[in-house]
Amino acid sequence: VVAILGPMLAAESKAAAEEADKLGVPLIALTPRHDITRVGKMTFRMFTTARHEAWALASYALVVERRERIAVVHSDTAYGRAVAKLFAEVLQIDRVGAPGKKPVAVLSFALGATDHRALARDLKVGQVDAIFFPDAPKDIAPILSFLAKERLPLAASLKPKSRVRPLLLMGGNSWQTPDLVVLGGDLVEGAVVAAPFVPGVSGSFAERFKSRWGAEPTYVEAFAFHAYRLLHWAIHRKNAKSAGAIHEALLSKERDMPEGIAGRTACVAMGEPRDLYCPAVLLKVMSGELKPLAAPPIAP
Repeated sequence: VVAILGPMLAAESKAAAEEADKLGVPLIALTPRHDITRVGKMTFRMFTTARHEAWALASYALVVERRERIAVVHSDTAYGRAVAKLFAEVLQIDRVGAPGKKPVAVLSFALGATDHRALARDLKVGQVDAIFFPDAPKDIAPILSFLAKERLPLAASLKPKSRVRPLLLMGGNSWQTPDLVVLGGDLVEGAVVAAPFVPGVSGSFAERFKSRWGAEPTYVEAFAFHAYRLLHWAIHRKNAKSAGAIHEALLSKERDMPEGIAGRTACVAMGEPRDLYCPAVLLKVMSGELKPLAAPPIAP
């Protein structure tokens, strides 16, 4: 055995990583577990994470949109606090073409609350021009109506030739659902979503998968396929025939690493070592539909 692909579940991934380290065999784990690559030096991760999505959105806001006053609004839950902290961290990292920035505000709300006037007024006073929401559409939809009542510049409230720049709303893969438009209505027009995988824009893999299995692949199948391609590349393109040679090949930042499901793969430290980073796909709500956004991925 010169390499191991998988597993996915957190407990099994940890056990496999420990064994891979004992054997000196590289393992590509298909898990979002944040600390999996710290279990042993032979473990890599190829999977979507909240950090990857936060990086894509923060980079888009800073480099492409040139937003200056970015806020974070999250639920007062363990998940909301964790992802909000993550976004604030990656927002402050300098990119090629734009320096990092601290969020101008990090505000929380209670799940189930019905009155968000104070929160909306704080955002208005802060003159924010972009907001990142970690939470799902059902949780942020009530907030959007209060933003509209406080006359924050949501895209739907602006006249066609208005010179006012609309507020940029951003969310992670929990927004990759029809619920975003169903619950948010025209208030989410122009919102940008970071998704791990979109069959229609992620290369020929989705077409071949559907032809063979009669169904669209999910991001799980997509990441598993790409992890296999990385091992194939290491063995056949880099002539890595031993476990040690494959490990070294996967650590490289060479430009001939295979294209991933949304762009070039690179082994980078996105908060954790040996993270096989694949850029998220950006989508935008246009005329009430989530459509691919023609924005080049910005590598860490």
